[in-house]
Amino acid sequence: LQVIHAAPYYTFFTIDVSEALDYLALTLSPSAAETRLDAIIPANERRGILRYHSSGRRIGGITYAPDAITVARLAAKYWPALEAMQELSVHLAQAKNGSSFDLELAIDEHPPDITAFESITTDEEFAFVALEIARRRLPISHIAPNFGVEKGVDYRGPDGLPGLERRVRTQYRIANEFGLMLDFHSGDDLSSTTRRVIGRATAGRCHFKVSPM
Repeated sequence: LQVIHAAPYYTFFTIDVSEALDYLALTLSPSAAETRLDAIIPANERRGILRYHSSGRRIGGITYAPDAITVARLAAKYWPALEAMQELSVHLAQAKNGSSFDLELAIDEHPPDITAFESITTDEEFAFVALEIARRRLPISHIAPNFGVEKGVDYRGPDGLPGLERRVRTQYRIANEFGLMLDFHSGDDLSSTTRRVIGRATAGRCHFKVSPM
């Protein structure tokens, strides 16, 4: 509460909602996904939200057209976190009393029993989150997906730097369409080569979070 009450004195807020994410939701059976959707989204909103996401569109150079079960799984993973973000953004706006501020949504962490590479944010997930930010009109300026970056080591994902560059480039294009800036946490743990790959994929428009020892 002390941190929240100090909000008028800060201009950049990072809200890490990773602990509110359901990392197993994307593997739910169709019936389990539908049951979860029924539990988290009121019946009078459900059809409109399914239509909003499954109508089919091009975003950042990819086709985003998830079926109803995929939307249900994505909602099961992200809905509680987005609801919390919506509530907190209202509180922060009130605390700032009209002053501008940057707000970051961080979804880059993962539980200890799931590795960074098992929880990488897919392009489809990122599009879902970006569309929800727009639909909810959340005042989010920055977003930190899980790109497989780990604390204390350089990037060592199985797809190598070419795979990292492809994912960053696609999600940068999606972010750019929604006026969002990609944020890369643990940026000071990455080698200059990896940072150059990220810089190239984002045309230099990115944000590195650093916390040097």
